Amino acid sequence: MKNSEKTLFFIIDTMGVGGAETQLLRIIPYLTSLNWDIRLITIKDKNEFRDELGKRGVAFSSLGFSSGFLAFARNVRLLVTEINKCKSRNRVIIHSHIVSSNLFSRFLTFFLSGSPVLVNTVHNTNEGSPLRYLMYKLTKNRVDFISAMSRSAIEVHQRKRVSRIDRLHLVHNGIDLNYFQKNVQVRDKMREDFKVSDAFVWLAVGNLSPQKNFANLLHAWKLLIQMTERNLRLFIIGEGAEKDKLQRFILEHDLEDSVHLLGRRNDVQNMMNMADGYVMSSDWEGFPMVLLESAATQLPIVATDVGGNSEIVRDEISGYLCPPGNEHALTESMKKIVELPVEELEMMGRAGRKHVQENFSVESIAKQWNDIYESLLQQGMTDSNGLYKHPSEICQSRP
Repeated sequence: MKNSEKTLFFIIDTMGVGGAETQLLRIIPYLTSLNWDIRLITIKDKNEFRDELGKRGVAFSSLGFSSGFLAFARNVRLLVTEINKCKSRNRVIIHSHIVSSNLFSRFLTFFLSGSPVLVNTVHNTNEGSPLRYLMYKLTKNRVDFISAMSRSAIEVHQRKRVSRIDRLHLVHNGIDLNYFQKNVQVRDKMREDFKVSDAFVWLAVGNLSPQKNFANLLHAWKLLIQMTERNLRLFIIGEGAEKDKLQRFILEHDLEDSVHLLGRRNDVQNMMNMADGYVMSSDWEGFPMVLLESAATQLPIVATDVGGNSEIVRDEISGYLCPPGNEHALTESMKKIVELPVEELEMMGRAGRKHVQENFSVESIAKQWNDIYESLLQQGMTDSNGLYKHPSEICQSRP
């Protein structure tokens, strides 16, 4: 255990391969360097990053929700005891991610001693059923600070009146720019390995679920290959419930030579270097990490104009935005990219990375979170001029 007077409990559904999980993984080392004792709690058992978390010395455990009610209740009781014990000697923050964990953490506070500082992060513009929004509304006074990944997510909470406006703030995701960057050597090797040296390669990454609407992407792809004589390839990374449906479409429409479902891969950054463009066809989003990663790798991007996508992709500067669910608009946007001269593609890529560098580096986001945590613990903090600073001021100082 670290010799620290500050303990941070992260609570999340699972540590699967997703944007929220990846963001936690990237930000934890920076918070640890700022003397936070990190405890990571998953509600379910799934943890794809056990080895990496262990190497970083992060204490993690599961509440075992999938193991049955009795085991879950026992583990929750142990968690309550652990948090109360920490609160007796340390300053404690509880920070949950994703809707079910946010609701769980709010109910958890009823069993904790004193008034724990609770932070929730909203990752999506669509939080699910009306019941979830009702539960958000009924428990909105239990949380001290709510961060949303995108302005559109804030607008949804404001419109539905499910969160206190004075506690709702914009805090973006951050990305490790050293991990995602253009690498010509990797590009050449990957393109040789995949035998796509002369092709224009598109990449898409995500869960094969209705939200990502890969079916619409395949419809657009079918139109695209009929409109150009260029050698085009589409690689889709991900697993999910719609995999069989997508595979059937590929076979039925003779797309197997140009579309490849790769399943899960651990070398997404290498695949991005292999690609010439990135495409996202989602019907809704929060603030997708994969777009930050693509932009950092200097890929021109075509994305649907949902969630926080427009905060990452600058239309006609680093890529193109198009309306969701519109295969023709998606086709036209991808066609524009394919037909651009190499010099303009490279200019788009550089513009995308510059935008990420200036606004979304993981170092700056981690520092922002540290300032927010400290401010919440101190009920405001003093800046270098001796002036009182509220958490909302910290957020407003960001672009």
